[in-house]
Amino acid sequence: MRSISTSRTMSTTLPLYEEHEEEVEENTVPEVEHPTRLVFTKYRKRLLSSIAATMVNSVGFYLVLTYLPTYLTQYAGVNAGDAQLATDIALLAYIFIVLAAGKVSDIIGRRRMMLGACLIFILLSVPGFLMLNTASLPIIIVAELMLCITLSINDSNIACYQAEMFPTEVRYTGAALGSNIAYVLFGGTASMMATALIDFTGNGMAPAYYMMGICIIAGIILWFTAHDYNGIELHDIK
Repeated sequence: MRSISTSRTMSTTLPLYEEHEEEVEENTVPEVEHPTRLVFTKYRKRLLSSIAATMVNSVGFYLVLTYLPTYLTQYAGVNAGDAQLATDIALLAYIFIVLAAGKVSDIIGRRRMMLGACLIFILLSVPGFLMLNTASLPIIIVAELMLCITLSINDSNIACYQAEMFPTEVRYTGAALGSNIAYVLFGGTASMMATALIDFTGNGMAPAYYMMGICIIAGIILWFTAHDYNGIELHDIK
């Protein structure tokens, strides 16, 4: 789900890319022969920032929006119908919340939003999962909404932040690498890690601790690497 801010940013990148391609054909700017290598050498700090931001997005998305019905039925003793209902309500709310969060990010900046999401997840993951384990549908809905709001604070920034941080000649390569590395290593394994940690520790709160750990690591990386680019024209980013 993209925010209004994200759609506007991404729609701006295509004309700039086409303009860049024309300049390459006219030999007014050099062609980048190995964009992947350039991202890993010249823009590795930005790539690391992109991966860190997407770590929170990917793990949060899979734990909060896809894994919770399974968690609620297998570990919290909630029937499947109530578990799916709570998640459906959270997903519906997420659609509208992420739009509002995208607008806020245009005002206060991406960096503050992403660091704020890390901090709030660290503070609310344990209370959220404690609420989920009450097996009370109203409390479960409140807990999922609470986690969804936190997730939207991060998610509303991801695509536009990745597009804004890289210059035109490596924009798509940089954004794709940051997103896919994080999703392969952390997003795609989130449900498996949550289940494995519960089975290994015997503690149903293990997914909350895993989410906290991810956000601590991502938050530290973002603190030192993240910058706001949303006030800079895309063609001026170097």
